[in-house]
Amino acid sequence: MELGGQSAEANMKRIVVLYMLLFTVPAWSGVDQYRQSIEKNAVLWNLPVEIIQSVIYVESRFNTEARSPKGAIGLMQVVPDSGGREIWRLLFNEDRSPSRKLLRDPHSNIMIGTAYLAHLYHRYFCTIENNDIRIMVALAGYNWGPGRVKALLKRYGRPNSTTEMYRLLIRYAPHETADYVIFVLSKAVGYSKARLPG
Repeated sequence: MELGGQSAEANMKRIVVLYMLLFTVPAWSGVDQYRQSIEKNAVLWNLPVEIIQSVIYVESRFNTEARSPKGAIGLMQVVPDSGGREIWRLLFNEDRSPSRKLLRDPHSNIMIGTAYLAHLYHRYFCTIENNDIRIMVALAGYNWGPGRVKALLKRYGRPNSTTEMYRLLIRYAPHETADYVIFVLSKAVGYSKARLPG
């Protein structure tokens, strides 16, 4: 996925992103009001629906007004001047942060947060071949910062299993990050089971 390249696919994604930012999905009542945005972004950024739902649940409990002391905004708790700025630069070739007003819109927040998570999974940590380990690493990066996670892997080596990855997080990352990764993955399993036909 060439988010920052000039390929036809990258240009098409920019057009789709602009369209989604300009013409957001209408709101419905309840948590299901975001289902359409989540599903569209799952397809656009090639991530499982359940992972996006789980990140939203763990980050904000689907509260669009959620704010953190560190400045994270909205459903996916996007920090405008770090992850938000990085993904904006990759998508639009502009070195600026998305506005707080834009991030307060739930559908734009889902798009930007999912694009950032996809960037971590598909590009930043793309050399990790095992998809299960890579999603753990991407989630840890989403929570703790990708540079910190990359430094952790450089210092202690890449794990060969998800169990080893979890032990690495427990031992050397903040407890909040280790808990975050497990909570998101556990919630994703629950969402996945809920989607299976009866």
